[in-house]
Amino acid sequence: MSTPQQPPASVKPKGSRKRELMMTLVFIVVLVAAVAYGVYYFLVARFHEDTDDAYVNGNVVQITPQVTGTVIAVNADDTQTVKQGDPVVVLDATDARIALQQAEATLAQTVRRVHGLYIDDDKYRAQVAQRQSDLSKAQDDLRRRLATGMAGAVSQEEFRTHVMR
Repeated sequence: MSTPQQPPASVKPKGSRKRELMMTLVFIVVLVAAVAYGVYYFLVARFHEDTDDAYVNGNVVQITPQVTGTVIAVNADDTQTVKQGDPVVVLDATDARIALQQAEATLAQTVRRVHGLYIDDDKYRAQVAQRQSDLSKAQDDLRRRLATGMAGAVSQEEFRTHVMR
């Protein structure tokens, strides 16, 4: 009887070689995936912020109106970034138009009142000129009566009545 021959220890069976090749391929694939993820993390993922409790710090500014009015359009949503100078809300122009018309009416009324004061000023100047003329006439009359009263051409009673009042 013959004894079965045993293969030498250095020679590996064919299935073991195939297994070693598969393990090497798996290792290379895992190594390439790890390098690809590392590159992705350092170029993209490290700048991404993720949170489980949903608390994020940011610049939140409360907006207050300068004028009152009816809002007809809102151009920004809650927590949306807004650039400086961009309109956040649009107000109804009717209120502003009414306020402008009231201001114009008040201005016109004031202009009419000032014009009336200028007219009154001319009227009062004319009255002052008339009163000065009356005063001048009365002073002339007084001088004449005094002169005639001293000469005795006018009675003492008439002199007292007209001059002493």
